[in-house]
Amino acid sequence: MSEAPRGSRWLTLGLMAVTAAACLWQWTLPLDRALHDLAQRSRPARDSDEVVVVAIDDASVDAVGRWPWRHGVHAQALRQLAQARPRAVLLDLLLTEADPDLAQDAQLADAMQALGKVVLPAGLLPRATRAEPWLKPVQPLLAHAVLAHSDAAPDADGRVRHAALWAGTEANQLPHPALALLGLGGIWPDTVPRQAPRTSADEASGDGMDSLSG
Repeated sequence: MSEAPRGSRWLTLGLMAVTAAACLWQWTLPLDRALHDLAQRSRPARDSDEVVVVAIDDASVDAVGRWPWRHGVHAQALRQLAQARPRAVLLDLLLTEADPDLAQDAQLADAMQALGKVVLPAGLLPRATRAEPWLKPVQPLLAHAVLAHSDAAPDADGRVRHAALWAGTEANQLPHPALALLGLGGIWPDTVPRQAPRTSADEASGDGMDSLSG
């Protein structure tokens, strides 16, 4: 055997070994993330004029008062939003504790019931069980809400680039808030099944499931 083919073979094996090591130890992961972020920033904006974000910003806190706000404030916001007749509303707050004034919870529940199409997030418990993996909103809010998961998994650099379409245990999974909103609005995407995929009964996270990339 000549030296040239033997050298090519060793070169090929060496490149295969380096590639395997790079995949195993994710040597190129920072570069992959940088290219992903660059591609996202360079894409033309496709914001829908059918989506309105009502943000809780510093100006809101200055006007209403320090956080957390009374639940009656959220009720007033929902009543104002109802005048625009939205298809669905995501109240992106973990309302897992009752207001000190239970009348405030009643006001919020009444506003949610009147609107009829409200999504509330639920938190995935650190030690989730098959029977109950979720930290859910308090009653009476839970009775008037469609639940979605709030399971955001940031990368090591703190940025969230992917979101699980479904999260939870096999017997008790919740959709991503975007899916819940689309479902309430009657425009569930054709490419996404309406039922969560079957996963290991002991797995209480969205890892390994279909995901949204952003």
